[in-house]
Amino acid sequence: MCREILQKTREYTVKIQVNNEVSTGVVFAPKLDDHLYIFTTLHSIENFFDMEIADIIVKFYFFDKNGHMRVNEYRKEEIEFISFANDWETYESCKKTARDIAVLKIPGNTFDEEGKETIVFPKLKIVPRDFSENGIRLYGVGYPNNSKAPEDLTADENAMFEENGRYHLKCTLMNISKFEEMMKGYSGGGLFVELQDKSLRLVCLTSGCEEGEQNNHFYAVPVHEIMDKMKEEDWPDPRSEDESLPESLDGFINSAADFFADEFQECEYEAVKMGLEDLQTLGLRPNSFWCEGINDKFASIRCCDDSSNCENYWKGQLIKAYCFCKVNGEAINNLNDLKYLLQSENNSEEVNDVKIEFLCSNQNPADFIRNLLEQKFYVDNSKIKDGSIFIWNGQGMKTAYPKVYNRASINRICRNVLTMHDSTKVNSAGRKKLEGTEYNIVNGDVPYFNYAIIGTQKLALSVIEKSKGDESKMRKNLCEIMREAWEKDDE
Repeated sequence: MCREILQKTREYTVKIQVNNEVSTGVVFAPKLDDHLYIFTTLHSIENFFDMEIADIIVKFYFFDKNGHMRVNEYRKEEIEFISFANDWETYESCKKTARDIAVLKIPGNTFDEEGKETIVFPKLKIVPRDFSENGIRLYGVGYPNNSKAPEDLTADENAMFEENGRYHLKCTLMNISKFEEMMKGYSGGGLFVELQDKSLRLVCLTSGCEEGEQNNHFYAVPVHEIMDKMKEEDWPDPRSEDESLPESLDGFINSAADFFADEFQECEYEAVKMGLEDLQTLGLRPNSFWCEGINDKFASIRCCDDSSNCENYWKGQLIKAYCFCKVNGEAINNLNDLKYLLQSENNSEEVNDVKIEFLCSNQNPADFIRNLLEQKFYVDNSKIKDGSIFIWNGQGMKTAYPKVYNRASINRICRNVLTMHDSTKVNSAGRKKLEGTEYNIVNGDVPYFNYAIIGTQKLALSVIEKSKGDESKMRKNLCEIMREAWEKDDE
């Protein structure tokens, strides 16, 4: 395993000793460092359920920031506990299933002040529920055979998700004697995937192997179900507020520039790449863009639940940043509240302060416009405003990625939705769609909707192509494509 990845996984790894039984766990801190969570497998802390043991002592071994092993000891009564087992009978029913998982909560105030300064309190980042593990190598560490230091465990790229909800994997370690015994120590340890930005996401927990298992195969259990149970029990969420953000844009800047390398001249390609690097120097970060986590108004139509490692998503965001910040001079901290001052070509006194929205979706833009009406995205203050241009990110012709939907075409779609046979009057179904909005439908006239859509490919090619890297030329091109999008027919 890459030493850098091993170092990262070690920060999340803890050795658990319940009386004399040793296993592995994954340690995380919630937003407040007043306690720690330890995720592990249920069967590896079996003694928790042994009522015949009078005094159950639990020890946790983990490394501090200086690389020193620290040990914290607790009595069972001091530890809060969540699992899918309430007693010995239900515990037995959880073994060898996806419910072979538990969370322990230990108080953070048991560390002295010196200890608190040296303890790593990592924040939890997990893969989304729809993440596909097939074809991706998973990395983990654990304490096999009660080892003094964590040892790596790497699974090959062919993880199989079984009907019982567990993963069946094969480790890359070779020539292992007593494999079943070794896996007991690894049980409860995390298996992580490294994303493009070099951050780690937890995928599952190692849960040992079947008796007599051959060819180094073992099982693992996913973590989402126990996270749901924690929420039901009102335990503070250990996930980072920025869990869906990559740690850096380094892995995406080249792909944003490279995507159009065939269309651009060399000087234009270099202008884009250098311009994005300049913005990064000025403070452009992943959280400069993020709006979904704060205002999830488009959750129902986004391409995926988690955009953190989506090259297409960040390519689109970086194109938007280049055009509006580098070319047009908008402040980086305005990226989530972008507005474009659009002056009419024919009337210098007509000025529109247009809101710029970014949307990454595989949905057809025409269907999105229908959804504006069906789902009433525009009803309250947290939704989109009348007077918005959507920078539409997607893949291929299906999502109008290379197209413009101007105001005129948007309104033709709206008239078809709100009237019968493209009439001039709103029908009863159309009235219902507009209930609660600011649109005046008293006289039955179809309102005029001030929306437009520009595909990110169309935006990039219109602004950058044939500019020869000249930002003043690009600024003029941006104005032209914005005016084209804002073109309207007779009201």
